[in-house]
Amino acid sequence: MPMHGTKELGKGIEAAIKRQLGLK
Repeated sequence: MPMHGTKELGKGIEAAIKRQLGLK
């Protein structure tokens, strides 16, 4: 897997976690 793709995946996961924490 390319580094760029991994970085974007990490960003998406981080954003999802932050959104879930905000919803709580």
